[in-house]
Parts: sequence; structure tokens; C-alpha cells
Amino acid sequence: EEYVMTRQMKDHYLAIPYLAARIEAAAGNHADALEHLAACEETAVGMGMRRTLLDIQAARAASLLALGRTDEATEAFAQMTSVAAEIASSIEDSDLRESFLAGTDQLIARSRVV
Repeated sequence: EEYVMTRQMKDHYLAIPYLAARIEAAAGNHADALEHLAACEETAVGMGMRRTLLDIQAARAASLLALGRTDEATEAFAQMTSVAAEIASSIEDSDLRESFLAGTDQLIARSRVV
């Protein structure tokens, strides 16, 4: 992580904490995964990485569901839908926009499977 930060490789800032979160979730350590994802979300928002934010929110929702925190997971899915709609509104080509939204729907569906 220090290597990436000292060289200001901004496109890689999220890689380590995001992968750590995914590893923790795969090991069943969803509370730890949520800690990593919170840091990822803050960085993604700060850097304006909206598409990456969708992946982070999907992982967050999946961990929340695994912990039985369904109300919070529902809110995470709502946030994903809102971010996806923002992104889609900037896509002029209707076919590309519909493809993007279909992909987001699939991401949400995969995240609901715990």
C-alpha cells in the first residue's frame, strides 16, 4: 500500500483495501470486510470513481446481508441504484446506457446471493 501511495498511483489506491475486503468476506469475516469497504468507499467518493463505487457498494451489501443486516443492505442497494442512474444519465447513446443499466442490475442480483 505504501508503494502505491508514495508513487501517487491513484488508479491503484483502492486495489489493496478492496482486495482485502473481498478476501475477508470470502473467509466469512464480513465485519472486517465492511471496515475495509468503508475506507474504499470514502476514497472512491473523494476521487469521483463512481463506477468503482458500484463494486464497493455491491460488496458492502453482500457482507451486510451475510451478517443479517438486511435494512442496511437494502439501503446499500438503493445507493447503488442511485449512483447507477447518475452514471447512466451521462451516457448519451441509448443502447450503451441500457447495457450499462443491465450490467448494474446483474451486479445487484449477484450481490443478493449470499
